Formats: sequence, C-alpha cells, structure tokens
Amino acid sequence: TRSDKRDEFQRMLTDCRKGKIDLILVKSVSRFARNIHDCLATVRELKSLGIHVEFEEDGLKTADMHDEMMIGAFSSIAQEESTSISNNMRWSYERRMQSGKFICCSAPYGYDLINNTLVPNSQEAPVVRRIFGSYLSGRSMDQIANDLNIDGIPCKSGDTKWLYTAVSYILKSERYIGDAMLQKSYTTNTLPFKTVRNKGEGDRYYVTDSHEPIVSRPEFEQAQKLMKLRNQASRNKGYSKQYTFSLKICCGKCGFSFSRRVTNGKVYWMCYKHFRSKELCEIRQIREDAIQKAFVRLYNKIKLNS
Repeated sequence: TRSDKRDEFQRMLTDCRKGKIDLILVKSVSRFARNIHDCLATVRELKSLGIHVEFEEDGLKTADMHDEMMIGAFSSIAQEESTSISNNMRWSYERRMQSGKFICCSAPYGYDLINNTLVPNSQEAPVVRRIFGSYLSGRSMDQIANDLNIDGIPCKSGDTKWLYTAVSYILKSERYIGDAMLQKSYTTNTLPFKTVRNKGEGDRYYVTDSHEPIVSRPEFEQAQKLMKLRNQASRNKGYSKQYTFSLKICCGKCGFSFSRRVTNGKVYWMCYKHFRSKELCEIRQIREDAIQKAFVRLYNKIKLNS
C-alpha cells in the first residue's frame, strides 16, 4: 500500500527516469498500486516521461486515455480491497489475543519459536539470567552491554555489538517470566498504514504463564523496582538545574532532545541517543556559542522581515 517501501517498484521508476524503459505491462491495477494517490501520481509522472502503462486484466492503456477517471476508479477499488483485508486481519489478531492463542511472529532474545511455542534457547537463556543478575548487583545497562561486548557474546542477529537499548528491552520485557503483553503496538485504520505504539488507543491483553520462563518472578520484580528508583534519581538529578536551551533543542535525525555537556571547559549540546551510542544517531555535538549565534541570526531575520 506504500510505494516508498517497494524497493523493486522504485528501481523500475529509476530505470524509467534514466530512459531504460519505454512501456510497462501490468497484470492489473491492483498489482501496480493499492493506493490511489501513489497510482495516479506514478501514472502522471510516467506520462510526462513519455512512458505508457498497459493493464491487461482491466483493459486500460494510458496511451489511449485522455482522462484518469477509469484508472482512478480501479485503483480506488484496489485500495478498498487492501483496507478490507487489513481490517479482517486486524479482527483475527484481536480475537486470538482475547482468547490468549495469539502466537508472536518472532522469538525475542533467549527464546526459539518451536511449534508456535516460545522455548528457552540453551545458549541465550544463560545470558538473559546474567543480565538480570548483573543489574541487580549494581551494574548499569551501559556497563552490562560493555561486559557482553568484551566477552564477545553475540546478539540475536549474530552481531557482537551490544547496546544499552537491547539490555533495557530484556530487563523490561515480561516475556522472560513466562508472560506476554499483547498489542503493544497496532496498525492504523487508514492509508498509508503505519505501525504505532499503543498508548491507550486500543485494548491490550496480558497473558500469564504463556510459555516457560527464564528468570523468576521475584527477580524480575526486583529489577523493575530498582529501575524505577534509578530513573527517579536520574530525573531529579537532571532537572535540578535548567539551562537556556534545556528541552528546547530536538534532533533533526531521531527527534530526541539535546542535553548539555561540558568537555575541556567548553559547553556542547548533544543528542541523547548519540550520547548513548554513536550507532543510534549520527548527529554530532554542537557548541553552545554556535547555537546562540544561530538563534540571534534567526531572531534578527524575523525582526527585520516582520
């Protein structure tokens, strides 16, 4: 339903723009696009490039057409068909969640998905227990990630680079005590379909003892209490002193707020994600005096062109 996520479709359009294609043969409008906006926009661009499209089943040829009404009608039908399929799938998922029979699509770290059941992985499960044990013994998430990297322990993907985000996910996930929180995210009802985090817009379902646990429930609850205490302490520490640009600068790459850092007596503002790991965000730190000068320039432009 979204052309920007269709790599081969985009490759075809790139070849069209390079003059490598003269004619496009398509089985039906629904195979060309299931979004009326993308369909008409693409057909218009191709016509401007002198490239015609023929839809075999629908009997449409852009070379013989003087208006877009027929293509718009067929693409509208294809879009409604896609929406109907999506709604049916959504209804099916929700019913299985209500009955506790919903099966996750992929296994989290520490588990394998065997016969639609999460089964502890013999090599990864001890790492999960180690992470919980290290955190309860006083190690931070960053320190735990560094320890795992030093020992060369691979992630789920096989990469040996652990980040604090992966450790945080494991410590917060109820999967490791044998439970499952379903519908943490949901797909929007309108095009273009997007997967967004469920913050109360839809129902969530909590299934207990859905699979074999890796860590004990008391250990998991202790980790949650410790995490809450550390977050409160960090929040109080961070908000004890406010600066001019505090909570006013957002990263243009990832959207996270910038925080103030002092290095060698010079003041910088840095993306929170970049501070955690350069792999999470590539935006580098910016000197405070440069930000001040940019603000003054912008203010003067607005004042002079009010």
